[in-house]
Amino acid sequence: MGRHRRVAGDGRRGIGVIDQSSPCGSLDAGPNFIDISGVGRHNFTEAVSSVDGPVEIDATAVASMLSFQYIVDGRSLVAQVKRRPWLATVGGSEDQNDTRSLARHGRRVAIPSAAARELLHHMRRELEHAFGAAQRITLLLSGGLDSRLAGAVLVDLARQGKVTDDIRAVTWGIPESRDRHYGSRVARCMRVSWIPIDLGPADLARNIEISARELGAMVSPVHLHAVHAVSQLDWGRGDKILAATLGNGVGRGTYLYRHLTYTRSPEPGDWLGLMRPEAFATARADLIEDLAAFRRRLAGRSPVAVHECEMLAHYVSGTLLPLFEVLGRIAAPVHQILSDPASYRFLWSLSPLVRNGSMYRSALRQCGMGVAEIPYALTNRPVHPMARREQNEFSPFVHRYPRWTAHELAASLDDSLSRDWFDSTELFDG
Repeated sequence: MGRHRRVAGDGRRGIGVIDQSSPCGSLDAGPNFIDISGVGRHNFTEAVSSVDGPVEIDATAVASMLSFQYIVDGRSLVAQVKRRPWLATVGGSEDQNDTRSLARHGRRVAIPSAAARELLHHMRRELEHAFGAAQRITLLLSGGLDSRLAGAVLVDLARQGKVTDDIRAVTWGIPESRDRHYGSRVARCMRVSWIPIDLGPADLARNIEISARELGAMVSPVHLHAVHAVSQLDWGRGDKILAATLGNGVGRGTYLYRHLTYTRSPEPGDWLGLMRPEAFATARADLIEDLAAFRRRLAGRSPVAVHECEMLAHYVSGTLLPLFEVLGRIAAPVHQILSDPASYRFLWSLSPLVRNGSMYRSALRQCGMGVAEIPYALTNRPVHPMARREQNEFSPFVHRYPRWTAHELAASLDDSLSRDWFDSTELFDG
C-alpha cells in the first residue's frame, strides 16, 4: 500500500435526475464502484484489480470514516477507485447532473391517521409494481415497525391476488433477542412462513471478509449481519426480497438517532486522535470541500431538505444499503420499500413534524392483522399510545458484536493487524 495522496478531482457526476421512468430515481440503488478507467464494477475487488501500480489510500475518505463512521459520497478508501455518486448512473452525461428535478420538500400538515392512509396508498402502489411479477417473496422481518408495516401491506396485496401469496419471512439475531421473538409473532399474525437465522461470532468473522472483498471496507462488518446465511437459503429465478431499511429515515425522518427537525450538518473531527495531525488537517480541508460541494448542488433548498439529502447520500447510501446490493448479487434482487419516487415524494411533501412514529403507528393499526398489538422490539411496548411494557426476559440486542470481538474473535483480529502497515501509510498516529 503506497503513501496517501489527495485524489485528483472528486470523481462525481452529480446527484442525478429524479425521474419515475428512470432507475436512477430509486433511492435503493446501492453504491457500486467505478474503476480507474471509469468502468462500473459490481464489487470492490473487481474495481481495484484494474489499478496498474501501487494502490493508494484516500486520506480524505479515511478522515471521513473517522469523523462520521461513513465515507462521503463518491469516494472509497482507495484513491483510484470511486463510488458511484448518489442516484447517478455510471457514465451519465452532464445533462443528468441538473438537480432541479429532485423531489422538493414541503410543509403539508395532516393528522396522523390521514397521513397514514396516504402512506399506505403509496406503499400499495409501490409494492404491487415492484413485486407483481415475483414468483416468491422473502420479507426481511425484524421486530421493528418498518418491516412489519411493509409486510402487512404486502400480505394484504397477496390476499387481493395482486402479488404472489408465496411469501416467507426471515429474521436474524441471537436466539434470545426481542427481534427473533417478535418477528415470529408478526409472521404468525400475517400467516406467512417464518425462518429464524442465528447470528454468532462466525458470522461476524465472515462479514469482515465480505466487507473487504465486496465493499472495500467501506462498510463496517457489523452492518452485514446474516447476509451470508440468508444467501444460503434456497433461491430461484422468480425470487425477490423486500427490505425496509429506508423506513426510519425516509419514512419517519430520523437519521443517526436525530430527527430532521434537529438539522445539523456534518462537522469533521478526528475524535479518537487516530490520524497524524498534519495528515488529518490536509484531509479535513478536502473533506469540508466535499461536503460544501454537495450542498452547493442543492442550493435554494431548505435546511431540512439539504440535511436529508446529505444523510441519504453519505450515510444511507454508503453504509446501510450496500448490504442489500451484495445480497441482491448472491441471493435475489432486493427492493427497498419507500425507494420509489412516488412514495418518497409524498413523504417529502409533508412537514417533518408529521413524519414520525404516530403516522407509522396509525398505519399499522389501519392494516389490522393484529400486528399493532405486538410489542416493538426497541421499546418492548405495543404501538398503541400509553401501552405497557411486555414483561419478558428477551434481550433488546440482535447481536453481541462487542463481546465477540473482545473474546471469541480477539486473537484472530489481533493477528490480522500489522503495525508496520499502519506506519507505512504515514496517516495514522500512535
